[in-house]
Amino acid sequence: MPTINQQELEQERLGITGSLQWQPTDRTKVTFDGVYSRFYNNSTNYQISAVGLNRNNTTANYNTAGSTAATSTDAYKRALYNGCNFNAGSAIVQAVDCGQSLNATTPVAGYTYSFNPNNLDPFEYYNNPLSVGYAASADGLAMRDKFIGRPSAKLVDAALSESGANAAYLKLGNVDMRSAADQQYYVTFFQQGSLNLEHEFSDRLKMTAIYGQSRSYNKGTGLLADYLKLDSGNGTAGNDYFTYDERGDGAMPMVNFGFDATNPGNWDLVKGYSSLRIYRTVADNRYEGGRVDFSYDVDDDLTVKFGFSRRKYSFYTTREGRAGGSNGETLIPSLKEANSSVAATSRLISWGNGLDVPAGTTTAFLAPDLDKFGALFDFNCNCINKWGDWRTSRLSNPANTFGVDEVDTGAFVQFDYRTTLFDRELRGNLGTRYAITEVESNGLTNTSRPIYGENKYTDLLPSLNASYEVADNMLLRFGAAKVMARPLLGNLAPSITAFTAPNGAGATTGGTITVGNPKLEPFRAINLDLSLEWYFSSGSLISVAVFDKDVSSFPQTVVNSGTLSSILDQASINDLISGATGTGTPAQIAAVTAYINSQSFDIRQFRDAPGGYIRGFEIGYQQNLTFLPGFLDKLGVQANYTHLESELQYIIDPGQLEVKNAAGVVTTPGRAQSVAPGPFTGASPDSFNFTVYYDTEKWTARVSTAYRSEYYTQYPIASGSCNPGFCDSPLVNDFLGSQSTTNVDASFSYKFNKNMSLSVEALNLTKETSNRFGYADDPVVTQYAAPGRQFFVGFRMTY
Repeated sequence: MPTINQQELEQERLGITGSLQWQPTDRTKVTFDGVYSRFYNNSTNYQISAVGLNRNNTTANYNTAGSTAATSTDAYKRALYNGCNFNAGSAIVQAVDCGQSLNATTPVAGYTYSFNPNNLDPFEYYNNPLSVGYAASADGLAMRDKFIGRPSAKLVDAALSESGANAAYLKLGNVDMRSAADQQYYVTFFQQGSLNLEHEFSDRLKMTAIYGQSRSYNKGTGLLADYLKLDSGNGTAGNDYFTYDERGDGAMPMVNFGFDATNPGNWDLVKGYSSLRIYRTVADNRYEGGRVDFSYDVDDDLTVKFGFSRRKYSFYTTREGRAGGSNGETLIPSLKEANSSVAATSRLISWGNGLDVPAGTTTAFLAPDLDKFGALFDFNCNCINKWGDWRTSRLSNPANTFGVDEVDTGAFVQFDYRTTLFDRELRGNLGTRYAITEVESNGLTNTSRPIYGENKYTDLLPSLNASYEVADNMLLRFGAAKVMARPLLGNLAPSITAFTAPNGAGATTGGTITVGNPKLEPFRAINLDLSLEWYFSSGSLISVAVFDKDVSSFPQTVVNSGTLSSILDQASINDLISGATGTGTPAQIAAVTAYINSQSFDIRQFRDAPGGYIRGFEIGYQQNLTFLPGFLDKLGVQANYTHLESELQYIIDPGQLEVKNAAGVVTTPGRAQSVAPGPFTGASPDSFNFTVYYDTEKWTARVSTAYRSEYYTQYPIASGSCNPGFCDSPLVNDFLGSQSTTNVDASFSYKFNKNMSLSVEALNLTKETSNRFGYADDPVVTQYAAPGRQFFVGFRMTY
């Protein structure tokens, strides 16, 4: 369901660069370069949305509560809520305090499970008559039905899109509504230093040696608070139905929440359902590397170059959160317990000014004010206070902690040549590079057990480039190369980020696991390029180019079925068994163990997909308009147009190996991998850029227009092993995409003197919106974003 979102963004950047050069002899030069930068970002998103409609309202334990003596006890009923259970913690288990550290181990008077009078246990908060949140109920399970989506959402009216495949209009009742403030602020420090040695052994033999280190360190904090309105929409005045309608002509659908979202009385901080989220992140990227290159001039027309390099990239990240993950984030005091209110903790959000917002759309709502929540609860203290346990730890989700080391070792040889052909100059180079890539990755399972992965692969990357002067000031260029791009380090983590296994006796389906892939191969391709360039006057160029990229492999996220032994060693499987069987009856423990050891799981991870092609052409034009009279002779223009066609083979079903039992009988037939063609994601078939600039010694100014046609951003929408509606991880075999955009930007810079300069940049002057969609043939709106105009001012000083 749609979300209306308004973002407040604050950024600040500081950069310092320095260089030191020493030339001890005429043939030797040593240069040191250093960079330091600090970037601060503070972003808060204020949102109003409907809570997802696909919610489990058939919880078995809830349905049977009270049917027997055993299921009628308070202990049984309390287990149906997100309760707080004390845990002293250990090296692999996060500590949890429910009030004991400040209020001793005796429950609050009149209560059994509550140890904090300012933050009662959710079960007792709703079901104990002494509580300020008491709600009488016949079954002693007050509010529990609402937490699992009862009563179910009601479809009042609907209309389908033209094809009939998607809904273009919905009117819904009994929908839970949510208003949230989601903040993330972080600071990134970047440091880099490099030492460059250039030496001429003779007039013909030269050497360049470079060694450098860099580090990017990011430290961030995320805060979230949300209000809820449960079971909204009964068709009456002040509580009308929720309406979604994209049948209009505009890019944005009409979204009406059916009630006055600015009225504090319509919202509440719902204990056990609303969240107060705190997380802290660290991301540490390091680089160390060097290379030694030699160049030998055999004669005036042939130069031999060769060299060696070694680079090491290290990446480490961790994320700390509250105990219990998303469930633990709902263990919060209510506003009644804090003697506060929505009116005292909220702020008014108004949006839509200057936008083409459909009539009837909700354009104002109350959202939590995080500063007011901080003043009330001090929930960002990383401590235990009278309101609760706000400590954060990486043990809340251990799989978010991992590190990857990649070592790239290479050597190359290259021949630069120059000759004549039909009395015209032909020059270029021919060579090859040998690359060795070694990857080691370390992480944690979701039960805090260490997990390790490694990979090693080699590539031989030949290349050829040639430039031929077909006429005066006209060059014909050709290039051919085998290329590769290594995967993102974050995709190589061995961490298990999600894991579920059914505990019912005899279960054969329902297990899921999400895991990284240290064995992921790089993006590999063969590139062919041909261009014709005409330099018709000084600083002027017209060019035409064609290109073809034959892709042999690329990484893709897929879901396939397989046993855990197909992706993990036995030690890692044993850790999963240990974590999954920590609680439960003996029968449940036996069932989970049997399932993990023998049954198939839906395994979600990056896999190496087959290749395809990307080909197209590009036309470019650049000219300094020096022939214009007077001050206009400082004008210039740049323009280029690119058209490309692409087709990659995407995995839509990774297939399955044949499974046999101990007697050799096939219990699960094998299934071949299935692929389907689709365009290259992230690339527009057509794009055009046009820039007008004015350049003087003191100041420069430019205005640029950039157009890109509609393109796809993801395929398939979801990778899975079944059709939608038949399992928890279905295949949605279609595209997500972005509509065409035309952006106009401008920039200006002024030099006060040789040491100081000022720069001003204005982005998106025409207030272009970003419109995303799902489904290629019958698109539905997935995002309508209006970032508006953006202005940046910078000052640079050198000495």
